[in-house]
Amino acid sequence: MVLGAIITLLRPHSPREIESLLSVQPGDVGLALHKLHSFLDIPDPCANPFAPIKIKPPFAPLSNFLMDCTRSGNFSIDAATCHAHLAHCCLRNVTEDIGNIMYALNLFL
Repeated sequence: MVLGAIITLLRPHSPREIESLLSVQPGDVGLALHKLHSFLDIPDPCANPFAPIKIKPPFAPLSNFLMDCTRSGNFSIDAATCHAHLAHCCLRNVTEDIGNIMYALNLFL
């Protein structure tokens, strides 16, 4: 689901942002992508330790290949499933945030 999220999101995101969105453990995005550096544009943190790391989606032909199940077979990524999962993750995060805000407000009332 990590690669699907990177392909379907509209702009590059940091591993931490993707982990937060998908509600996975810190480091899970790095583990999921550690063998995909040749396909994804993942900056080397050692090259510039102060630069923000943003994972860019693969170039268009590879994204198109992965989204076409007739071409990529078992490696295909279903865009509709990715969008639905991302929408679910966004709604879960918003709901949790609203719950936290309401709890904090109740502390002051």
